[in-house]
Amino acid sequence: MNFLDLFEKVSGLPFNKNKCYFITSKRIPNDRLLSISNLTGFNQAQMPIKYLGVPLFVGRGKYFLFDDLITSVHNRLLSWKSNFLSFGGRIVLIKSVLCTFPVYSFQSIFPTQTVCDRLHKIINKFFWRGTSSSAKIHWAAWDKCCGVLEEGGLGCKKFMDLAKAFSFRLWYKLHANVNLWANFMTAKYCNSKHPTNCFSKQGDSRVWKRLCRIKWEAEAFIFWGIGGGNTFSGKIVGLVNILLIPFSIKFLANEVPDCIIQRIGNLLINTASRDILLCDLSKDGGFLLKSAWHTFRVKNNKDTIFLNIWHKSIPTTISVFVWRILHRFIPTDDNLIKKGCILPSKCQCCFHKESTHHVFYRVLLLLELRFISMICFN
Repeated sequence: MNFLDLFEKVSGLPFNKNKCYFITSKRIPNDRLLSISNLTGFNQAQMPIKYLGVPLFVGRGKYFLFDDLITSVHNRLLSWKSNFLSFGGRIVLIKSVLCTFPVYSFQSIFPTQTVCDRLHKIINKFFWRGTSSSAKIHWAAWDKCCGVLEEGGLGCKKFMDLAKAFSFRLWYKLHANVNLWANFMTAKYCNSKHPTNCFSKQGDSRVWKRLCRIKWEAEAFIFWGIGGGNTFSGKIVGLVNILLIPFSIKFLANEVPDCIIQRIGNLLINTASRDILLCDLSKDGGFLLKSAWHTFRVKNNKDTIFLNIWHKSIPTTISVFVWRILHRFIPTDDNLIKKGCILPSKCQCCFHKESTHHVFYRVLLLLELRFISMICFN
């Protein structure tokens, strides 16, 4: 308690004992717990607890740890009068609000697939039906709607892919070793070794295990800009010294191809600067979350039609409507029959069966030709 009192005097920040807890092992007797509570004035708590908005837990990550996150998404949906929202309004709210809720939590804790599926179902239900209680057709699952615009997606990311991109960024920060978190992780798990030569074992933190799962994927896009050779306890200093001696390159001719020797000889090394960590995913060498996401996401064929319908001059509602037509997510008779609805099919303008191609292509083309012929005869 002397340390806490000293901290209050130096910083001027008093402790709120109603919000402070202490956690002990389950083997501690009750009289000992009572003594700790009386001495500190803190209440006892058990794992999992919430700290800075992130759950702290022991053992495997369970889906119930994200119940607060899912509840907050539900509460936000209830506050919207989405019965009067168009598809364009819904997709704007999804991108700007709902997809940002898990960002903070997923940077610290890697979610389970169950949590991502629950969030996808909530967003998918809101997109296709809103908050109305009436039953409506969900034309596609949310993971099929995600993707870049030019490939036929809605411009959203899958939550599991988003969490993996955050894992890439954590690995990049560990490599850079420029903040307190990176210094702590390096001292605890690396022990003056290169991070790729270290592995996870039983009892390690879940963050370290998360990094070990993706380290070989992320390592392929990371390289060093050599300066004074201050990286990894001076192990690059020897390489820098070799490259600075002109005649030493000649000794590499027996072991290294000529093309590699030429590239080594053309290296410009500024020994006055420090080594800098660079990322191959951007032009300036910095780490970009979007670029990391593009490396492992599911890619489809690009089509300029999808890119043109999302032009900034076109209202979002119209863009979503055209997107639904191109994907056949429109309740025409042919699409309803595929969904199991039994009904007679007949076009309202002719005797042809109603289909997406017939309604939005042939009928519109005939109407346009009729309009042109009327102008010509007049």
